[in-house]
Amino acid sequence: MSRSISDGTLTVSFPVAKERIRRFNFDEPVCHTVYKLYVSLAEFKGKSIPEGNNPRSHEDPNNVAKNIMREIKDTLLRNPDQFGTVNRGGLVIAQSASYNPKDQMLALHLTDWKKRKVKGETIRPRHGLADGGTTDLVIHRLQQEGYDLSEANLPLEIMVFGEHDDPDKGDISEFIQRICEARNTSRQVSGWSMAEWRGDWNWLKEVLDPIFPNKIAYNEYGSGEVTVLDILAILNLFRSVYDGKKVPTISYSSKGRMMSKFKDNSPSFKALKGVVLQILNLHDYIYSTFNKAYAGGTKKSLRRYQEDGTRLFHEYDSPRDLTFSHYKAKLEIDKGLLFPVLAAFQALLDFDGESVEWFTEPKAFWDEHGTTLLEQLVDAMMQHKKNPQSVGKDANVYRYLWGTVHSIRRDEEMKRLKAELAKKG
Repeated sequence: MSRSISDGTLTVSFPVAKERIRRFNFDEPVCHTVYKLYVSLAEFKGKSIPEGNNPRSHEDPNNVAKNIMREIKDTLLRNPDQFGTVNRGGLVIAQSASYNPKDQMLALHLTDWKKRKVKGETIRPRHGLADGGTTDLVIHRLQQEGYDLSEANLPLEIMVFGEHDDPDKGDISEFIQRICEARNTSRQVSGWSMAEWRGDWNWLKEVLDPIFPNKIAYNEYGSGEVTVLDILAILNLFRSVYDGKKVPTISYSSKGRMMSKFKDNSPSFKALKGVVLQILNLHDYIYSTFNKAYAGGTKKSLRRYQEDGTRLFHEYDSPRDLTFSHYKAKLEIDKGLLFPVLAAFQALLDFDGESVEWFTEPKAFWDEHGTTLLEQLVDAMMQHKKNPQSVGKDANVYRYLWGTVHSIRRDEEMKRLKAELAKKG
């Protein structure tokens, strides 16, 4: 691949196999020529074509979405033979182009490729890499780091207008500007929407849709009372990886990361399939009886807690129907307080490969020991200056409550063991 500048014109040349390039001529809406091609990354070098005409300029690498760059890099290094199919490549706008089928070389000529200032205003050039700058940047970085990308092919579309510059057809500059803007307004599809397209949520749909039809949005465009990310945040509290030392504060602090958490740990989520409905029902049951458990048979109420004259536990105008059950709630419970309590019940699950069972019925356990757990939670809330958000992010609160449930379970296990020995004795 070569670059040269003569009389202000930048010429970029690189080899393209003749079976991998096609040329199309168009008369409308303005006369122009389009080349469609696939170029080997053994021949093409990243950052060889300027991108001053790209509205989403990558001159500052810190402006580039890191997650998109990771996906591009991952495909280039793990599945280079698929790169030309899964990556949309780039769009180059040039003054002219020529292809020599004998030596199989394509030459692009860019006459307006530098930004310039006119009366203090920055004028973007017409020519250059109008779309695909992120891909180009990743390719450049990997090549600079010495990676062999020769197995990958890059799709390129070359639009040439200069050869057909006809004043009667209107201002080509405005048309080129519209193209550059249009190619850079696409919105990245979210990871959880792509997951639904792949069928990653089918295991959840099998369980939830018959019971909760139209209540759960499985992609960013779906409608529902809750999203699949809300479901994952709750299920994450119960995964087998948590043992009282490692705790699931991420469920509260970063629901948005649940997609990546699922992607990296899907077996531990799917292992909960048999208890999903019970977990969600438990979520609603604890929510609806939070104040009752706190009172513990007394007249105490969470309504007493205020901060700067505002109640920490907002009272609904009328009892609110909860999403996963027939239960109703009178008070709004912040997830920063609910999640540490709910996560403690993971200590009641027995994991055996893909099989998961409850050591004891969780709602009955809550009825018996909920007051103890909420006394501990409220103490933690007071230590955090009545800040539920701070509580929900404190790993020690999760550990303490989980340890309480685990300790009660151990006592119950000892009672059961003694009872069995007594029967045998």
